[in-house]
Amino acid sequence: LADCTVLLAEDDGEVAAVTDDRVERLPGGRPYSAELVRAHRNTEGGFWVAGAVPEAAHRAVTGVSRTAGARFALMTDGCARLADLFGYSWPRIWRRLESDGPGSLVAWVRAEEESRGVAGGKRHDDATVVAGAFGPQLQPLGTA
Repeated sequence: LADCTVLLAEDDGEVAAVTDDRVERLPGGRPYSAELVRAHRNTEGGFWVAGAVPEAAHRAVTGVSRTAGARFALMTDGCARLADLFGYSWPRIWRRLESDGPGSLVAWVRAEEESRGVAGGKRHDDATVVAGAFGPQLQPLGTA
């Protein structure tokens, strides 16, 4: 969904980030007006956000990891700011998640927002992370 990123970590250290890019394809190009965004949020031909419209989950981008035991994280756009806004690499973000847990990413993004600010956006966006591993039974690694 437009407000989430999925990280898939491989055993070789590679980390793939998957984000729904439909918001990037709105007509007219950036910067988008508030009216344009409202008109295209959670509509056919627009982009889908889980927030107040549970049906949006049925419109999510889906895929398959072909690696047995693949580890993953799902994070809201507020946490994805670490890469998207503050420029940290996905592998670095993943290493921090694995070593210090999901709460450390939330604390990290909040510290960056305080020290650097957020030009043209919300000072604090929702920041949520859940991590786990695929296998015979889903293994949660933690949530924040």
